[in-house]
Amino acid sequence: MSDNLVITIGREHGSGGRYVGEKLAEKLGIKCYNSELVTETALKSGFSENFIADNEEKKPESLLFSIAMAYSVSGSQPVTMRLFNEQTKVIKELAQRESCIIIGRAADYILREHKNLLRVFLCAPLEDRISRICKTDKLSPNEAEKIIRKKDKQRAAFISFYSDRKWGLASNYDLCINTALFGIDGSVELLEKCAQSKMK
Repeated sequence: MSDNLVITIGREHGSGGRYVGEKLAEKLGIKCYNSELVTETALKSGFSENFIADNEEKKPESLLFSIAMAYSVSGSQPVTMRLFNEQTKVIKELAQRESCIIIGRAADYILREHKNLLRVFLCAPLEDRISRICKTDKLSPNEAEKIIRKKDKQRAAFISFYSDRKWGLASNYDLCINTALFGIDGSVELLEKCAQSKMK
């Protein structure tokens, strides 16, 4: 089994997971996989990047929808389940290949048997997350809140369906950080110290 350090980052929408992951990767000299996972999965699975981006981190829909969608491509599984299985393969291959950071996609659960794993969850009060999304996506506070609640609900359902774990529950992670309290840079510094201790 590989000794590569893999840091998985679960996150509430708007808590700054992408920014923390990218800055931490730069400091550690390793890669951060977020949207890059879409490209990697597309290359290996045959799914289009647009389809993956629209459907990842989602559980299968209703039974009737799943049955209908199952036959939109070859195979008997609903496409969302096939997509999860394909992305699982990619995540495991990355962990074997290199030290890296993986954002979301239930990577903490998928890699639960990986020898050198640091499982992180990022959170922040709703008002701070609304403020960030308003700035980054140029939305009104009401629009931002709707998107945040929808994304968080999707992620919670996704994790529950594929892992039987509760999304955001502290006991499922090694470290939970409030990015509003420490800021993006402060959160990166905390994680850098933790990562360096595991790399010794």
